[in-house]
Amino acid sequence: MSQIVSDDLICLEELDRGDKVEMVVNLYGRADLVRSQDRGTEDKNTKGISQTQKVTESCTIGSRFYRLMAACLGLLCVLLLTAITLLWIKTYWLQNSYTNLTLEKDRLQTNYTNMIIERDQLQTNFTNLTIDRDQLYSSYTNLTLEKDRLTTEGDKLQRKLSEIEKANQKGWLYFNSSIYYITTEKKNWRESKEDCRKRGANLVIINSRMEQVREREREREMVAFIS
Repeated sequence: MSQIVSDDLICLEELDRGDKVEMVVNLYGRADLVRSQDRGTEDKNTKGISQTQKVTESCTIGSRFYRLMAACLGLLCVLLLTAITLLWIKTYWLQNSYTNLTLEKDRLQTNYTNMIIERDQLQTNFTNLTIDRDQLYSSYTNLTLEKDRLTTEGDKLQRKLSEIEKANQKGWLYFNSSIYYITTEKKNWRESKEDCRKRGANLVIINSRMEQVREREREREMVAFIS
């Protein structure tokens, strides 16, 4: 706008003096018009600047809001990523723990199965040993009974042997599984009993034939003191 006014003044110097008044009037009129236009333009510019400032301030406020929102979203993303990382770590740890527990459970199950099998084997062995023990006890009982029987028979045989040996002694006779001592001496009952006691025998009276004792005593009735 200042450039336009300068050009008009330069042109005014080149005009004639007669035309200067008219030109000056026109110049001033034009200058007023220019000033009016400048004022309007300045007002418009002022209004535009004010509006621009308002828009700028609005943009600044909006930019701050968006920045704040972006910061919040970024922080939220960081927190979410941290939570996801922690959850993944916890899930991984739980998965490893579950795997280890599963392996431990399988190992314990295998040990339990082996112990059950071993227990059954021990139970079978115990049953077999119990049967063997009962058989041995039965055999021991039978052997004890057999031993007692043989001992009894041995005692009987020993007594018979003693009786036979005694029968071979002078004055003793073996008859019908018994040993008799026949004496020809005449004694009363008390003396005869004492004599038998000294010989380790008992005094009895037999009224019978003793054909199997001696041939020379057959068909003879006799009353004898036998011990």
